Amino acid sequence: MEARLIAVDPQGGHAEVVLPKEPVSVGGRPEDGVFLRIGVAASILRLRFDPSLSTWVVDVLEAPVPVRLNDEPLAERASAPLVNGDQLAFLGFQVGIRLISAEPVFNGRAASILPLPKSGALVFGRGEAPAGEAAGFVGLDADDQTISSKHFIIERQQGGHIIRDVSRFGTTLNGVSFSTAELVYGDRIKIGHYTFEFDGKALRWLDHPDAGMIEAERLTREAGGRKILNEVTLRVRPGEFVGILGGSGQGKSTLLNALCGIVPASSGAVRVSRQLLEDRSSIRDLGVGYVPQDDIVHRELTVNDALLLSGRLRLNLPVAQIRARIDRIIGQLGLEEHRAKRVYMLSGGQRKRVSIGIELLSNPSVLFLDEPSSGLDPATEENLMVLLQKLALSGITVVCTTHVLQKAYLFDRLLFIQDGRLVFSGDSDEARTHFLGGGQAGSQLEAPLEKIYSILADRSIPAEAREQAYLASPFAPPPAMAAAPPAAATRRGRGKGVRDDRRVPAPRALATLLKRQWKIVVADPLNLAFLLAQAVVIAILIAWASDDIGMRMFLMVVASMWFGCSNAAQQIVGEIMIFRRERVCGLGLATYYGSKLLFLGALTALQTLLLFGCAHLMARHWHPEEFNRPEFERQLNERYTAVAGQEEPVMAAADDDFIAKGDEDFGLVEEQSAQSSTTPAAPAPPPPPSPPKPGTVERLASIGDWFHLGGNLTESGPRDLLLENGERARDPAGKLLSFAGLPIDRVLTVTLLLRAGGLLSAGLIGVILGLTVSTLVRSATQAVMWVPLLLIPQILFGGFVIPYPEMSGSARAFSRGVPSFACQRLIDVSHVYGRAMPFLSNRTKTPVFLTTDGSKETIEWERAGKPLSQDYDRISPFNRSWQNLLVVPDDRGRHKQESVRVTGTFTTIPRDSVKSRQDVRYLKGTVFRNLQPAWAALGCLGAWVAVCATVTLSGLVIKQTGG
Repeated sequence: MEARLIAVDPQGGHAEVVLPKEPVSVGGRPEDGVFLRIGVAASILRLRFDPSLSTWVVDVLEAPVPVRLNDEPLAERASAPLVNGDQLAFLGFQVGIRLISAEPVFNGRAASILPLPKSGALVFGRGEAPAGEAAGFVGLDADDQTISSKHFIIERQQGGHIIRDVSRFGTTLNGVSFSTAELVYGDRIKIGHYTFEFDGKALRWLDHPDAGMIEAERLTREAGGRKILNEVTLRVRPGEFVGILGGSGQGKSTLLNALCGIVPASSGAVRVSRQLLEDRSSIRDLGVGYVPQDDIVHRELTVNDALLLSGRLRLNLPVAQIRARIDRIIGQLGLEEHRAKRVYMLSGGQRKRVSIGIELLSNPSVLFLDEPSSGLDPATEENLMVLLQKLALSGITVVCTTHVLQKAYLFDRLLFIQDGRLVFSGDSDEARTHFLGGGQAGSQLEAPLEKIYSILADRSIPAEAREQAYLASPFAPPPAMAAAPPAAATRRGRGKGVRDDRRVPAPRALATLLKRQWKIVVADPLNLAFLLAQAVVIAILIAWASDDIGMRMFLMVVASMWFGCSNAAQQIVGEIMIFRRERVCGLGLATYYGSKLLFLGALTALQTLLLFGCAHLMARHWHPEEFNRPEFERQLNERYTAVAGQEEPVMAAADDDFIAKGDEDFGLVEEQSAQSSTTPAAPAPPPPPSPPKPGTVERLASIGDWFHLGGNLTESGPRDLLLENGERARDPAGKLLSFAGLPIDRVLTVTLLLRAGGLLSAGLIGVILGLTVSTLVRSATQAVMWVPLLLIPQILFGGFVIPYPEMSGSARAFSRGVPSFACQRLIDVSHVYGRAMPFLSNRTKTPVFLTTDGSKETIEWERAGKPLSQDYDRISPFNRSWQNLLVVPDDRGRHKQESVRVTGTFTTIPRDSVKSRQDVRYLKGTVFRNLQPAWAALGCLGAWVAVCATVTLSGLVIKQTGG
């Protein structure tokens, strides 16, 4: 065993001495073993090792100098045994004592991590191993007489480990004596000057003797141009129960957040267990627990599920060990009868116990709580405070803010804060003396502590004056504190790092978050039922309201985006306190964001698919399409057996086999072929293509009927290329040009993928936008208010309510960056991919796309008992998609109407329909197979994903610090 004396003079000078076992004097005489320049030529103290107590003892010598031990006066010639961390003070000097036990010896070597046996037993005892037992013996400090030669034994039984106490002096497990107990993760075993912690696989020697100590030096925090925390210096000993008190807005929570590192101070330093709390990442490493004023648990979960899922996010342990830890905590917190209840069914005090239990999962050495008794009735408040006191007695340092003084007697120490300054530190009796009694007996000393608040409310005395009065009082802390030994943190080469049992792999954390999201959704079956009913009801309304397939698809795009946005808008802001705490425990930003995106994306996709299926089913019932199956089968057979060109065709290049006009953006060029000086002999004609099998025709007919793909399948076959006058196109050598056709499998794949992609992308973008909003707003109410602001532009600029060619130039430029426009673009391409361009209206400013075969629609009615009828050109069900893709917006209406002469007269009248217009890119009969608009839409959606993800992750970084 080793002892170190660390002395700090009034000017801050530092000296460190290793104490011998022989008596040594401390004072201002040159012959003193520890010479200090105290200005008095006298020996003040004597330090000696007492083998029977296994520690050093301080003797106060005869000297006219008052000596204090841990702020308590020591009488002359008094003696007191020292424990680790004791502080002696005299003449402005601070002398700290550090007791350091010898490192445990296992298998002949020093070891601080002791793996537990898979079979057999492990024996802990003092000194060397007895003869023949060295293999399973852990030797502890031979100077520590409080340790028996065989002190306790650990054995493996039934998949776990059992510890048996066989000592003369007893052993404590989590601060309680025992004879036999099962080891559970986080258990701490105290034996002599040693403390061991069970991490699920091994016993770790907590070799740092100051685990749980908190030291703060000159903490200052500025906000809004003023100091809300003003150079606060304090020290909390391990295992103390400390209350931070003060009026509202005086800086209690600011000090607490600075001490635990949740919101670091602007300047100053905090040390926990003698380790510098450098940033938020240090909180987990140093074993700091934090319970905010708001509950850090999802109320929809049961108590058991809340603890289990939190345990899997914090502990890299088998589920069985986590469950054993939960059982121990539930028993410790008195929640046995509530473990199957949902959190929202619990009282305020019980919910607070669950929040504390979640923090205890990782076995912290320090536990901070912000207003834990807020809103509780007096009886519940007392029960909670007694629980916190028990936690402190078990070795956990507990610091909490409170404004209630009725239970102040439970605290070991009270800290009073006024205007960000520490105006008092001491126990309740000392507080009463300092503020109320002034050292006098009588009624003042019996006055309630609440009267202190009325004294502090007297603004005639500034906080700075009260701080100075406290520093001049007998309760003031020493002017300087002994610092930790420089090598203590890295002794034996071990630096700070995240323990394996607290490093949860990202895939496991992701799976746990997804499971938690699912349990929250299904906690009330009505939640899931309502989410699915939304899709069904909206699908029915869409199918009922419109007989236009294009309109229905656009409304489904908007509905899918609304599903995603409304599902996600409150997700992050609604659990921000839980996120902050889990972030401190090591949860990655990408993992958290990814879990939200995956779960909500899958949920929205389910709603979208249900919406699509129900809308199509109901639309077929209310608005049956005229699908002529025999005619479709005939055309499909012709498509399979078609051979383009009656002469030998000169096949156009793959990318240049159609005739189109204008618009270099679509890459449409006039086809050419190489000229040849000689004409080769005509080869033998190839055998005609085989017709499709009957099963194939039936399957394609069903697909074409259900998904409105009849024209896509039948019109995408081989065909001759035609000029504007209807003649077949030839190359300069006079050879026919033809279109080889699109493979029918490609048509099916592209159209179905684009249609599904448009709807599912709308839902995913809605989720991404909702999560971004949820990160940026400060409340769930604000999130809900943002949803309409996001969705209304999707309707206006989606390219359907107002067609793209009819928008102004600036509106078109804006719409190209709107997510709904990109999704609608995918669906537009899916509607017309593989279709031949139909007839066009001749007498409208904006081209209207009719049918390929020029079919008519007849309207019949009666008037005055006479039947009447009128034929109209049938408009393509995909007119809006054709308009958005093929109309040249800047040329819209720049079309000289074609006319036809009335037979037998010189009069001409405009045609109703034409095969081409100057403001349309394609000629009639040209097969649409350009996927560039779809690729551009996917690029736009990808940009939205990247930008929103960046904004969301940046917002989460701000949110994690309380921004």
